[in-house]
Amino acid sequence: MKQMLMVLLLTLCAPWSRALAVGATPLQLSLWSPVQAFPRDWDVMGLRCSGIYAQNNQVYGLDVGLFNSAAASSGGLQLGVGNVVSSLGFGFIIFDAADAPLLNMDVIGSTHPYESYASYTGLQLSLLFNHADELRGLQFAGVGNRAVTLRGFQFALGANDSFMGAGAQVGLSNEAHRGFSGVQLGGVNACGGTLRGLQIGAANLCDGELHGLQIGLINYAYAGGMTGVQIGLLNFIWNNPVPFLPLINAHF
Repeated sequence: MKQMLMVLLLTLCAPWSRALAVGATPLQLSLWSPVQAFPRDWDVMGLRCSGIYAQNNQVYGLDVGLFNSAAASSGGLQLGVGNVVSSLGFGFIIFDAADAPLLNMDVIGSTHPYESYASYTGLQLSLLFNHADELRGLQFAGVGNRAVTLRGFQFALGANDSFMGAGAQVGLSNEAHRGFSGVQLGGVNACGGTLRGLQIGAANLCDGELHGLQIGLINYAYAGGMTGVQIGLLNFIWNNPVPFLPLINAHF
């Protein structure tokens, strides 16, 4: 019986033993990185609690603190004032979006190296902002969300920003710089590439191809490659034989 219990105990502990051997811990405590129990290049597989700021390579599980950061693939739940999952050193800088369509209301973020990708799977919940190079899940923020590649849902009282993706953006301002498939719902919705889906807001803007529906006070799109309908007070389809119509406009 004792031998069986010993085998069972070793079986349960083996994964953690291997994790600890390669630089991982089930519990991380941090005051301000690098003042933390385990180094920044370690992984956390379980619970991380930080007073002000914590930084680790990967964090899978529950991540609680004022500002939480992970530099590689992570998942679970991040709960804090600000959450960041990025392969870059993150700072309080404004994302350069000179090629954004017409309006630019980007949230706090950072530029993205295409050769290095940090992904997050799960829920990011913050009072101020969330950032993920690649998001598969949900972002909820008081000020703004940014996902370079979005595969999920963004909700913010302020702005939502993505480079490209699919899912839903709900906020005062929603923007996808290179393309989006899904729903944008907010005060101002903008897409710089191909939009496949629905925009509902006070102003809806598409600088690329539109395949879907725009509903708002002001709707703007290009005719090139457009297959869709606009319903609103002012409807503009650039290069359309009838570029402006009130109430409803379309191009097929």
